[in-house]
This record gives sequence, structure tokens and C-alpha cells, in this order.
Amino acid sequence: MIRPVKLSFQKTIVIKPIAPFDFELSVRKWGGWGWLTPFEEFRNGILWTGMRLKSKPVGLKLKSRGNIKKPKVEIRVFSQSRLSKNQTENLVKSLRSVLTADEDISEFYTLCEKHPVLQEVKKNLYGMHTGATQNLFDVAILAVTLQMAPVKRSLAMLYCLFERYGQKIRFDDREIILPPVPKTLDGVKEKELKEKCKLGYRAKFIKALSKEYLAGEFPEWEKLLEMKPESAKKELMKLTGIGDYSADILNPHPGFPIDIWSVKIFCDLLSIKKTKSDRDMIPIVKRWAEKNWGKHKRIAFDYILHDLESLKKKFGIAVGNLATDYT
Repeated sequence: MIRPVKLSFQKTIVIKPIAPFDFELSVRKWGGWGWLTPFEEFRNGILWTGMRLKSKPVGLKLKSRGNIKKPKVEIRVFSQSRLSKNQTENLVKSLRSVLTADEDISEFYTLCEKHPVLQEVKKNLYGMHTGATQNLFDVAILAVTLQMAPVKRSLAMLYCLFERYGQKIRFDDREIILPPVPKTLDGVKEKELKEKCKLGYRAKFIKALSKEYLAGEFPEWEKLLEMKPESAKKELMKLTGIGDYSADILNPHPGFPIDIWSVKIFCDLLSIKKTKSDRDMIPIVKRWAEKNWGKHKRIAFDYILHDLESLKKKFGIAVGNLATDYT
């Protein structure tokens, strides 16, 4: 691991998200994934994490200064040098985006009242914003590690990639690891990725994605937003290793990224009769979600995944062990 980058310049930014907004629910995610990086730290209502402003690392110390009805998030920013006015404006824009601070979830909550499962998740997770990203490469690497693997295996692969090839930053007496950049991964041999991080076939995908990114073949986030959802999805599926499931994760338009593990859970929760194999049930469940939840299907998906243990008790579904079960 390269020596940590020390971030000593500080600046405070205050963001006021659209209510309702629960700070802790919005930045603490299930399963060990983290909000921006798996190596962030949450303690006593404070989150230490990091991101990149263009290619420059910044450390972030976030805490709530408001409440669910009148939310206010104070963010202490740590950088290598003083941020210019333009850099600060870009950072605020990025922070509002990753917090989904401008997303009004009240319409989704109206929809929740029409379905017992969504009524339950609304009650348990009221004020949770699900977050977003504008870094497609980072999400592509996440999507590849999620393919055909239980949570425990996916996390092991992801943690290894971060620890061996990520960038460590030091600020406020904390050390955080940021995701590996394409240039670094492009310089690693496929054999090493397979052997050190146990990536299997995914090593080939990660190498190809790194080369595609460096060659300027990744679509731009803004252009994807301008496209129709299906057109954006087709554009993303041109990338190596990105199929239907992974494209739903990357797409800035609401998708419904279920796989053969989660499709069984949704069939049970939504009382959808299983007439085919788990894999063949995936498009059927997706059509159900599109018909019944429309543009809210992705936030409904995220809420349900974050509340599985409660739903298991409430509705008696066989969730199994999230860390190790797949089939």
C-alpha cells in the first residue's frame, strides 16, 4: 500500500437536504458496503469517509445539525491544498448528489401506503435517502464483484481490491481507503487479481473495464441522464462484463437489479407465483415492479433490501443468511 496522503487544509460546507431526511439511515448501509467506501468509520453520529474531486482526494467528516423534518448536514472537508471557488462549487454539487439531498421522497411514501410491504419499510426506515454516485467506474467494479456471489464473497473481493490497490488518505486522526483508480488496476496483471483477490473470471472484466475507461469509452453520466432509461441501459451494456443485472446497478435511471438470490425473496414478499426457474422469474418480477411501482421501483428495491430482517419477521419470508447464502 502506498503511503497515505495527508489532508491538512480544512473547509466547512453545510447542506440542507429535502425533508424528510434521516442522516444516520442515509449514510449507514447494510452488509458492510459503506456509503462511499467500505473503509469509512461511523461513531457517535459522525461519519468519516472520503471521495475524489476530479482526481484529487478529499476527506469528509459529516454530522447532523438538524433533524428529520428540518435536516442540516455539516461537512468538514479536508484537502491537500485550499479549494478554489470553482472546486468548492463542484464539491457541493457532488455532495448533494451522493446524499440525494435534492430528492423528494414524499411521493414514494404516498405509494408506500398502497402496499403492505412498503408500509412496513416506510415505518422502519422513514427519512432514509438511498444515495447516488456519479463515478461509473467505481460502481462498475462494485457491480462486477456482486456477480454470482454471496455478500461475504463479494465483500472479500472488494476489500482486497481497496486494500491492495486503493488510495489511503489521512485526516482528522483517521485513515480511510478510497477506491482504486483505473490507471492503477490497468497496471496490475490479470493473474495477480485472480490470485490475490480471488476474483476468478471477474479479473478479466476489471482489466477490460480499466482499459475502456482510460480509452474514453465509458459513457458520461450527464449524457446517460439525457437518454431514455432503456437507451442508457443499452449503452452501459456495451461495457465489458456489464449485463442486464449490472447495468441496472449502474444506470442513473431507476432500475430493479434483482438476481437469482433476490428474486426468490421478492416473489415471496410480493406474492408472485413461481411458475418458472429462479432465473426465468427475474423478468417477470421486473415487469411486476415496473407496473406497480414505476419510477419508484429502485428506491422500493433499496428500502426492501435494507429492511430484510424486519420483513422476515413481519411476513415470514425465508431470507436466509445474507452473508453466505446465494441459492
